[in-house]
Amino acid sequence: MKAINLSSYADAFKALKVEQFNRYLLYFGISVKQQEGNDINVMISELLESEILSVQMSEFYIGYTIPQISKEFDLLRFGANFTLNIEVKNNSSLERIQKQLSQNRYYLRALGQPVKSFAYVAQTQEIYTLDNSETLIKSNITDLINVIKTQQPKIVPEIDALFKPSEYLVSPLNATEKFIGGNYFLNGSQLSARSEIIKIIDQKTLPFIAIEGKPGTGKTLLTFDIAKHYIDNGWNVGIIHCGMLSDGHDILTNNHGWNVYSAKESNAALADNEFDLIIVDETQRIYSGQLNNIVDYVTTNSINCIFAYDRDQIFTSDEIFRNTAGVIEQLNHKKYMLTDKIRTNKEIASFISNLFNKRNVNPGIEYKNIHLRYFNSPYALEDYLKQLRKNDWEVINYTSSNRNFLTYDKYQVGSQNAHKVIGQEFDRVAAVINQHFYYNGEGILISKFESGAPKYRLDKMLYQMLTRARQEITIIVYQNPVMLEACLKILNK
Repeated sequence: MKAINLSSYADAFKALKVEQFNRYLLYFGISVKQQEGNDINVMISELLESEILSVQMSEFYIGYTIPQISKEFDLLRFGANFTLNIEVKNNSSLERIQKQLSQNRYYLRALGQPVKSFAYVAQTQEIYTLDNSETLIKSNITDLINVIKTQQPKIVPEIDALFKPSEYLVSPLNATEKFIGGNYFLNGSQLSARSEIIKIIDQKTLPFIAIEGKPGTGKTLLTFDIAKHYIDNGWNVGIIHCGMLSDGHDILTNNHGWNVYSAKESNAALADNEFDLIIVDETQRIYSGQLNNIVDYVTTNSINCIFAYDRDQIFTSDEIFRNTAGVIEQLNHKKYMLTDKIRTNKEIASFISNLFNKRNVNPGIEYKNIHLRYFNSPYALEDYLKQLRKNDWEVINYTSSNRNFLTYDKYQVGSQNAHKVIGQEFDRVAAVINQHFYYNGEGILISKFESGAPKYRLDKMLYQMLTRARQEITIIVYQNPVMLEACLKILNK
């Protein structure tokens, strides 16, 4: 997207035919509906009738959307002294205006500058702003013009590069205190599901709720947000995590009094507590007996249960055969599918898709944040992985055997493994593709089983590792020239 001069926008709006005007806007990456375009022109015309120069109207972005969360801003301008946001409405309630400006200010503060926020209502030509306490107050055209004049606009080479996922995508397990403090927002898909789920629970219309979504769609954030809602209202909520408990789980339990249990603790937890609501995260990995016990508890006590899962995030063939998602979907339930990826950027998602299925070709993508290395020596590889860890990369190991020494034990570093990172997310992830990986006849990435290894499939663990990444991935290919060639082909090298 390119910045535009608002005076130029107004001239083009008045002088050009609709089709040509829209083509002109597309040059800047701008797409607005007819009413929105009219309302923006109304505001610009009022500005230009006052004492403001055309040159002072430069470097505005119209209709910019943060890619990963679909958060849109009507008008944005970045400055050396502050960031300016103007929302243009045909008509709106004061409550909706206050909420939108407050949310926008939250996202824009991540840029490290003060934020000045305004709303312009085209029908009434009224102007509102937020004070320092987030209270909506009446403003006027003079105040808005003074803010535009006093801002020191700066040219932004690439607007998407300003918005790092780590600044505005909050994980309950990796940024736990931020989450508890309420410093996060849900996207439209999550908010819609949340509203319906809370209604189902409050009215007790159905006992079971299913939330399914691929990695990065925000299943854990949504389920934990719902848990937080009811915990804050005094409910006894039991959260069962079908994996190893992380530091974030421990913080929720020890510092904030949440009732969080691993799946292996679930039977004892149900026997010892009277829960008002049960939430099961990463349900696709639960054992059948544990699932049946939860279902019986919910039915007997006439409470609600939320199952969150991704049927592809499994490690063993046994988990495939259990078909936990299919079992849940036979219950008396309502299912919600989360589809918008809010954690993984398009570049990472495309690479992972290509890697695991050679037929998923995405030409034209420049993989700036995917890094590739090759090693043949386990000792050199181990040293390199240690260096990555020193440089703040999350190096995720394959879960190893408790009994046998395996080939990949030679180079694995640190204690983080595929099982420990379930439900978590990291800015930069490094993972090894070793000699056990290959493509089958259908172009699907699979792995060979190593003698003495646990029954966890390496390809499934690799998928778990890579889908934890928010910003960057480093792939280290070890003793596998065929896989190196495949990665080079994806990266167009």
